[in-house]
Amino acid sequence: QSYLPGEIEEDIAEEEMLRISRESGYDVDEKDSDSDDEVIEGEVLLIVRSSLGKVIECGVVPSLCTLGALKALISQKMPELRPRQMQFVLSGKRIEASDDLTLAEVEITGGEQLFVIQKLYNPGSSSSSSSSS
Repeated sequence: QSYLPGEIEEDIAEEEMLRISRESGYDVDEKDSDSDDEVIEGEVLLIVRSSLGKVIECGVVPSLCTLGALKALISQKMPELRPRQMQFVLSGKRIEASDDLTLAEVEITGGEQLFVIQKLYNPGSSSSSSSSS
């Protein structure tokens, strides 16, 4: 079976993706991944509330999105909110988690409204992750 160089790479990339998602413990559905139209379980409504009382709905994000990626997305829409000042809140509970965790890993799975508020204190340049509640 003679492959064109491009085809082999594509096959490998696809296998790699499957392997990664298997290792991460996600179920890899054999469904066609091109159909993003229907809202699937595992999508979260993102609502941002700035310190100025401005509330914007950022729309729906997949629960496999990392917190860091969400912060980047939000700071594009609201430049006055810096990623390090953002605090995620789900049904009144603050989420203290590192940015490389996905929403699913902090148990936000879908059909939920995730609020983002601005932390009022500025921890400065020290990157200590002590949460003072």
